[in-house]
Amino acid sequence: MQRLTIIRTSGDPDELLASKREHIDPVMKRKADQYGHLLHITTRADDGLVVINLWQSEEGSQQPWEDPEIQEARQGSRTERGVDRRDHLRALSGRGYRQGS
Repeated sequence: MQRLTIIRTSGDPDELLASKREHIDPVMKRKADQYGHLLHITTRADDGLVVINLWQSEEGSQQPWEDPEIQEARQGSRTERGVDRRDHLRALSGRGYRQGS
């Protein structure tokens, strides 16, 4: 069953995004596929960032939290220090709508 992860981080959105791009994104771009990563969205909130990830499975959504290289990247990032909430939800359905389909 697909798994949706929603991470809410408080702080200055511009600083958080810059830190995420510097520390976390390069590692996740290399490693996310091996954990069944399907979709990544980062959005600005009034008080920080919201990061949404969709994974192929519950197991795949947990593995990055245990990966030492990803953990190191998170620890180096300001985003990890400002995490207010992480929700791991079972995705009941999902669909990409494209023009002409």
